[in-house]
Amino acid sequence: SMHTACLLGDRFTVVSATIGSIPNKEALIKKYGLESQLASVRALESVKGETSKLDACEHVARNAIKEDGAEVIVLGCADMVGMSLDLQERLDLPVIDGIASGLNTLIGFINQSLFISKVRRYSCEI
Repeated sequence: SMHTACLLGDRFTVVSATIGSIPNKEALIKKYGLESQLASVRALESVKGETSKLDACEHVARNAIKEDGAEVIVLGCADMVGMSLDLQERLDLPVIDGIASGLNTLIGFINQSLFISKVRRYSCEI
């Protein structure tokens, strides 16, 4: 999903559920070598008051757009599944559902009969 974000805009923000999960997201972004395109990682937990999850996501995303220069939003938590289209409509920029993006990639591999290379690292030889 983060690689997809890089195809759709110059800088992306990952919206995470909790503040405690931010370091893990940042470590993953570093592992993927995408730091130069990362605008921020922000947590829904930072939104105070009684609000719906969709409204909280919108609030966090708008702050990321305004303050961090985000052009694409990545929903980085499984409990945000199904919100991407509504959020995309509200924000008028690409919003990626991490779970759906992963499934679409897998379906694309299946449709093209692609599989993991077994030439070196994943060789079945012992």
